[in-house]
Amino acid sequence: MNTTARQNAVAQTTAATDAPVVERDSSGRVRVRIERGNKVFLGNRTTGRITVTGWDGDTIEAIAVSERGTEMVRVWTDSTSSGTVLALKADYADSDSLQSDMLEMRREGAEIRREAMEARRAERQERREEREMRSFELPQMPPASNMPPTPNTTPTPQPSPTPVPTPALPAQMSMALSRPFEIHLEVKLPRNTEIDVIKVVRSDVEVTGITTPLTISGDRSSIVLKQVGAVEVRTRSGNVQVEQASGLVDVVTTSGSIRVKNAGADVRALSINGAIEIRCARGRVDVANTDGPIELVRVGGDVDANAANSSVHFTGAVRQDGRYYLKSMSGSVEMTLPANNQGFTAALSTYRGTIENDFPLKIKQSSESGALNHRTVGRFGDGRAQITLDSFEGLVKLSRVAPNAMSSCN
Repeated sequence: MNTTARQNAVAQTTAATDAPVVERDSSGRVRVRIERGNKVFLGNRTTGRITVTGWDGDTIEAIAVSERGTEMVRVWTDSTSSGTVLALKADYADSDSLQSDMLEMRREGAEIRREAMEARRAERQERREEREMRSFELPQMPPASNMPPTPNTTPTPQPSPTPVPTPALPAQMSMALSRPFEIHLEVKLPRNTEIDVIKVVRSDVEVTGITTPLTISGDRSSIVLKQVGAVEVRTRSGNVQVEQASGLVDVVTTSGSIRVKNAGADVRALSINGAIEIRCARGRVDVANTDGPIELVRVGGDVDANAANSSVHFTGAVRQDGRYYLKSMSGSVEMTLPANNQGFTAALSTYRGTIENDFPLKIKQSSESGALNHRTVGRFGDGRAQITLDSFEGLVKLSRVAPNAMSSCN
């Protein structure tokens, strides 16, 4: 046996050994044992949603369902430079049967449309023959000189022919002609399973209880992540919601809202056209958008928030030596702090708007140029935290409230 043949034989033996043992029960549920260190790839042939739930077991359980019932979960392994990947993909239970059903539905639909066209053609022919018969039955008109005066009468209106209705397609057939059946993939994974990049086009994605980092790339997809590790999400449109992430949260969407709650680390969020809400984040927060309000509540780290055509609002305590920079071009910039704050130095400025301040600041600098270009710099308490509130043509407001009036993170 030559070297090439031996290598091929070894590769085939290894592939056969690495093939996953797949168990399928009568309900269509799939069970696969996953080896420690293996990644999992999740995919969907259609635009149905992908739902992932972490659990304490050591196997993967998955099922694919559609409006037809249980579909197929295809399972295979793939070797990459980073190791072995166990792949699961939602697919049609019987592609040949599905295609046959679709072709039959299309033939039935074509037959219904053909009958409707023939009915309309017969209706037009009947109208044409009726007009020709009327033209032969018109009486001979006498010469104009001998005609009696025409009485002032209104001709009796003729009822319009009743149109032939077009037969409606059955609901299931109409749906099948417009799009294939959507398949929804539901997967249970061990909590510490490493998931490969989830790439979707229009599939919504929901992941709960997975402690490893997640990377999701979508086009028109809504993303919901709860009780997860680090998160990286990139979508073109669709809302993104992240709750109880223990690692870095990094979200970018062109058109959609971003909501992050109870983040255990830093948060970076960018939405070109959508609202951003960060509530109860322990780390630093960097956010920016063009349209849509920015709402920040109880942020433990530094803050950098920039908006073009919307408002920016921060509520919560500031930490000593913290840095807080809030800016908007055409919206209001507001910061609400507890009255018992230890102190900060604030720089408040607006070009065309107004400044409102509830704290007794020790003014270091104050300037006005008529109705434009207002700026105030002052110190409160120990002055260690640094606050900058800036709006080109909106309201700039620094407010204080009683500590018990602040919202909690529960």
